Amino acid sequence: MTGAALPSPIDRLAERYRTDGARAVCRLTGRHLADRYRDERARLRWKWAKQVAREPIAEPSLIRIDPNDVDHVLAHYPSGVDGHYPLGVFGGPWDRDRTRIDALAVYRALHVHFGQDVPWVETDGYRRARRRIENGGTGWKGAETVAELDERCAETDRLYESIRDEGYRSQADLDAAVRAGETVPSHGTSTQDPRVPDELKLAIGRNGVPIRAAGGKHRLAIARLLDCEAIPAAVIVRHSRWEAIRAEVATANSLEGLSDRARIHLDHPDLRELVPGSWVNGR
Repeated sequence: MTGAALPSPIDRLAERYRTDGARAVCRLTGRHLADRYRDERARLRWKWAKQVAREPIAEPSLIRIDPNDVDHVLAHYPSGVDGHYPLGVFGGPWDRDRTRIDALAVYRALHVHFGQDVPWVETDGYRRARRRIENGGTGWKGAETVAELDERCAETDRLYESIRDEGYRSQADLDAAVRAGETVPSHGTSTQDPRVPDELKLAIGRNGVPIRAAGGKHRLAIARLLDCEAIPAAVIVRHSRWEAIRAEVATANSLEGLSDRARIHLDHPDLRELVPGSWVNGR
C-alpha cells in the first residue's frame, strides 16, 4: 500500500484561501516570490564569488564575540563539497545579502516564549512550523511530525535553562562534560565538517560586520536574549576587503604605520590575535 500523496503547492494555497481568505494568499505568495528572488540573487552572487576567491582559509579561526554584535544572518550560503564548508576569502557583494536576526520567525518565537512567557503553541513561529508539517513539509530542526516539533521545543527549553543557569559553554566544554558523565541539553544533530568546530559559524563582511553563516541559530538567539557577554564562534569566511585590513595589521611595524581604516578596528575580535598588546595600551 502506498502512502497518501503530499499536498501540492496549489493544494496548500487553496487550503490557505479556505481558512484565511484571499488577502492571506496574496501575502503568502508575495513573501514566497520575494524569498525566491532574494535567495536566487544571493546564490548567483556566491557562485561568482567562489569563482574569484582570492585564497582559502586553511583553518577556521575560533574567536569569542558579543552575541549582540551579530545582528544579521546570510540570506544564502553555498554548500561545500562532501559536507565540507567552502572556507575562504571572497570578494563581491555577497555580504550585503543578509537578513536581520530579529526578523527571523524562530528568533521572534524564542523572544515571545522566553521574554514574555508565552507558551510555544501560541507563538506564530510554532503555528507556522506546525502548518508546514501538516502540509507535508518540516518544522524546526527538521521535525516531521507535531510530536517531533514539541520535542524540539522541549530541547530548546532545556538549552535555554542550561545557558541561563550555567552560562554559555563551548562545544569542547560540553564534550568534556559528557565524557565526565554529565547530561547536557541537545541542540540537534550535527553534520559537522571535521575541519570546523561545531560552534556558531561566522562570515566577516567588508567592514568587519560579523554575519551568521551557518549553525548555532538557536544558541545565538538565546545568548542574545540572555545578554551573554561573549560566546565562541568559528570564522569560516571573510570578505577580501576585510582580509586586506587583517593583512595590514599583521604586517605593520608600528601603530603609527596603520591606516585610519585599520586603526578603528583594532578591538575587533577577528583582529585580536594580530594586535600587539602595546598597540592597545598606546591608543
